[in-house]
Amino acid sequence: MKIEKKHVAPVLTLAVICLIVAAALAVVNLITKDVIAENAREAERKSLMEVLPGASDFEAVEFSDPWSSDRSEIKSVYRDTGSAGYAVIVATSSSYTSGDPMTFTLGIGSDGRITGVSVTAYSETRNIRGEFTGSFVGKGKDDLSGVELVSGATYSSSAFRTAVEHAFAVLSESGFYNDGGQGK
Repeated sequence: MKIEKKHVAPVLTLAVICLIVAAALAVVNLITKDVIAENAREAERKSLMEVLPGASDFEAVEFSDPWSSDRSEIKSVYRDTGSAGYAVIVATSSSYTSGDPMTFTLGIGSDGRITGVSVTAYSETRNIRGEFTGSFVGKGKDDLSGVELVSGATYSSSAFRTAVEHAFAVLSESGFYNDGGQGK
């Protein structure tokens, strides 16, 4: 098979354009990656402060995860250095979701009750923020069955409630709370 000269020039031109665009994207990434990482840290800190009012500062703590689940994952656990409680960052998805996990931060006070919920990512069309997530505030690990699921978003709200149960299980398993729900 013979390659004609008239086909070589456009192929080389396209290859050069692709190399220039790739190099430009690499430079933009190099310039912006630190800013993006700092913005992500600041957004995380904001969600921690939102769910645990009165917290002074947070430190990451190691935890053990007794649940093996492909639907719910505990991303990180933070302890308030002033003993207000814990903040847990959770990612969950339901069998109905688009594949993008719903992520939220859950504050659990030193009394073992939920102090706040901040949904940080949710791509479903039906919004479960607000009244539904607010209905968890003040609940302990043994009161979750009384939270009403959202009509029209039953899969997502059920996955959310299961993820909250998962967060309580991780805190308990890791020794941050005993079975009575009281903070250590």
